[in-house]
Amino acid sequence: NSPLHIYYQLSHITYHPCFLLDSSHRYSFLDLYRGLIVVFMLEGHLVRELLGASWQSLPGFQVHEIFHGLTAPGFLFGAGFTFAIATQRKAHLLRGFSRPVLRRIWRGVSLILIGYALHLPYLSLTKTLETATPAEWESFLLFDVLQLIGLCVVALRLLYVFFRKESAFLAATAVAGFLLVLGTPLVWDSAAVR
Repeated sequence: NSPLHIYYQLSHITYHPCFLLDSSHRYSFLDLYRGLIVVFMLEGHLVRELLGASWQSLPGFQVHEIFHGLTAPGFLFGAGFTFAIATQRKAHLLRGFSRPVLRRIWRGVSLILIGYALHLPYLSLTKTLETATPAEWESFLLFDVLQLIGLCVVALRLLYVFFRKESAFLAATAVAGFLLVLGTPLVWDSAAVR
């Protein structure tokens, strides 16, 4: 049993009718998962902003922070799982630069743009360009989880178009992931990042 064979067997389990919400082939468990992650994210941000400093020093708040810290990885997992399901269901349409591929690439680019829009110091782009301080620009240029999801969606979509075969795509993503894990500490410790 190779990893690809196990992946193939597991991927067909999700087509079982008990995982589908209705005839539109939406996955109810995935919608529920994403909804819960959004609730955890909102709750975490609200508690962090509204709770006084004295309450934030209590051990219970540290437990809260652990659960709130799971939201970003939760979003990444959900985006990856959604990518896998959508790619598998429409694999025949996604092997070249077709309209569905370009639409999915645009979704990734949109996530990146939305992520940066959420960091705008002011609701007006003109005011931001005219009056933003260097600290506000630094905050604007932060690369958060939304931009990361968008970048991964674009990169994975382009890799899928480039490799065309699922086995080659999986091998390329495994190698890229391995290199990212190994290379991140080297880049992070370099003088260029500091």
